[in-house]
Amino acid sequence: MNASGNTLPTKLHFPESFFRVSVKGLLVLGGRLLLVKEPPELSGTWELPGGGLEFGENPQEGLMREIAEETSLEVVAVSKNPKYAWTAHFENHRGIEWYYSLVLCYEIGLKDFKFQPSDECEEIGFFSQSELKSLQLHHQSEPLTEIFDPKDFC
Repeated sequence: MNASGNTLPTKLHFPESFFRVSVKGLLVLGGRLLLVKEPPELSGTWELPGGGLEFGENPQEGLMREIAEETSLEVVAVSKNPKYAWTAHFENHRGIEWYYSLVLCYEIGLKDFKFQPSDECEEIGFFSQSELKSLQLHHQSEPLTEIFDPKDFC
């Protein structure tokens, strides 16, 4: 029962404004942005490291967890607030007809670069602003080609 005393529905229904929150890490060294590559069986595309938040999870903690799970890299610093934010539309993904992803991008620091491939990430690399435009980016990360500016990172 909810606060009004009404019985809650047994089937989950998402409103027209359903969003999944995705947290991503921004690490820039020498003007080049860290990206991760998904294996071909997922998408074979490049994107920012990170992933989806669990319900009720703190964004910074979720970002640290996701990066560790996907790459074995240890995040030692996460900015308090996102540097970039945008939305992405998904259709027929993860068994859901459609949804939007709210992408929140935080500056991060890593302990080291002792990368270990996983089922979700086969490679990491650093790319310049101009190189982003020639990469096959995951559609969720495509806004980077217009947004990313190395001058935003000191």
